[in-house]
Amino acid sequence: MELKAQCNYCDNQYAYVQGGSTSSMGRHMDTCKNYKDKVNRDLIQATLFFRKTNATTSGPAVRCIEYDKDLIKEMTTGVL
Repeated sequence: MELKAQCNYCDNQYAYVQGGSTSSMGRHMDTCKNYKDKVNRDLIQATLFFRKTNATTSGPAVRCIEYDKDLIKEMTTGVL
């Protein structure tokens, strides 16, 4: 029985035999333009750049605070 694997990014279909490998799909991912575009978009969107504004050279730009789960819950829902 011949099965087909379909690329989630460009909808091309690739045949493989049941119990066989999907290496043709793996090779396709190396050349799929839509997949590469998505990976590049994810890399760009995942990178945030902050500039220091009121920071001194010896200390951090942002003051660190402890996370308080109950305080956050109270602030967002008004319930403690």
